[in-house]
Amino acid sequence: MVVAGQAANLPKGRIVRWTLASILWLLMVGCHTVFDGELGLVACRDEGAFGVPACPAWQTCLQGTCAAIGAPLGHPCETDGECRDGSFCFDPAQPSAGAAVSGKARCSRPCCDSTDCGPYQDGQVCWSQAAGPGAFCWPASALEQRANPGPNLAGQECSDAADCRSSVCVDGGCVDSCCLDTQCGQLDPPLTCRIRAVSELFEGSRWACGEPSAPHNNSKCMADHECASNLCIGVGPDTKLCARPCCSSTDCGGVLVKDKVIRLACVPVLGGTAQACAEVVPDDATKVVGASCSSNAECRSGLCVQDEGASYCSDLCCDDASCGDSDTFTCLPRPLSASWALRCVRK
Repeated sequence: MVVAGQAANLPKGRIVRWTLASILWLLMVGCHTVFDGELGLVACRDEGAFGVPACPAWQTCLQGTCAAIGAPLGHPCETDGECRDGSFCFDPAQPSAGAAVSGKARCSRPCCDSTDCGPYQDGQVCWSQAAGPGAFCWPASALEQRANPGPNLAGQECSDAADCRSSVCVDGGCVDSCCLDTQCGQLDPPLTCRIRAVSELFEGSRWACGEPSAPHNNSKCMADHECASNLCIGVGPDTKLCARPCCSSTDCGGVLVKDKVIRLACVPVLGGTAQACAEVVPDDATKVVGASCSSNAECRSGLCVQDEGASYCSDLCCDDASCGDSDTFTCLPRPLSASWALRCVRK
């Protein structure tokens, strides 16, 4: 190898040849450095675009700069770590978690209605599986009965599915899933979150916005049609009440039965496809999500679980906000009894 101190003693032709070779070598190193991303930030113009050609693979254009923030909703994935914060790699064939993902897995997150899945232009809708009570963000293009979504919300008029945020239009009105009454808009007359069978939206009967079946909930009943929620369910011996949807047991409060206030917990109902305030818990069951426990009877939710050797109170959930401290707990599909459910899991 020729070093700088020796260059003066070399013939002129050799000096030129050595200089050209050095330049080519430096250019090759520079190109290698660019591909490795070691030269710093990469500028971009297509705001929100993910991957090539706007940015390097697995990077997103944010405020003119490519950033590695993880894959967006709907993108194929193999591990949770590939997805953006607040989402995870969900395989519809393996909802119980811990199982190896298949090629159908995509980045997703729990949702109550399709607005939880970003702008309608992104093409994501809130989708429920045939089994399990949860709903998840999923590309409408990957679902047989969904069109590309539009801007209209639940209860607003539509001429076809493409008008609706949910990609579901029934009898001239957009229909979407829900977790609580507050997600059904401010229409007149108001809609409520009630049990409905909408084949375009999901299999079986689940919570969806619609006209109430009756004026009241939280009252005694004998049949579903007597309840605004369209769900009359047994909560104890000889006691049936109109059930309400819930995202956690704190949504349930208490109801007056036979001159006594009983406290209800949020539990799976209808064979595990929905969750409602439908199980009595003792008055002294007061421990919240995250508190250590040794039995279900200690928890406000009636649910004491064991994860990684530690026992703590969990609860059903609709999203991370349902679990209280979102820095510590997240809402994920996990086994529960003979099925599975969305419940609060320690991060």
